[in-house]
Amino acid sequence: MDSKGLDEHGFKGWHPLNKITVSDVPYKQGGVYAIRLKTALERKIGKSDILYVGSSDNLKRRIFGNYLGGVGGKTTQRIHKLLFEEGYSKRTEISWAITENFRELEKDLRIGYLREHKELPPWNKQL
Repeated sequence: MDSKGLDEHGFKGWHPLNKITVSDVPYKQGGVYAIRLKTALERKIGKSDILYVGSSDNLKRRIFGNYLGGVGGKTTQRIHKLLFEEGYSKRTEISWAITENFRELEKDLRIGYLREHKELPPWNKQL
């Protein structure tokens, strides 16, 4: 699975994380989001550009407060560090699909990735 396969789940348009604006993200909308690298990585099986798949009941808060702002728990802090201390903010993009069943879609996407690549996306792994 790579980001091209997400289109069929309602993902539309990719936004560079270092240039995303508040107006790009839907207000108080829940959905599934994916962070991708601008180039594909070798996985155990195949290649993929997907780094992370997650969901939130408020995408704007998750993206701007958590990942870009650095407020939150261990996973949020780890992703914030990767974006800003490791320089990934210039090499990554984010997209989302708005859906009421966001937790179910997130689970399905992670399972699909796991089945295809025999591992979770790199940033979904516990380090």
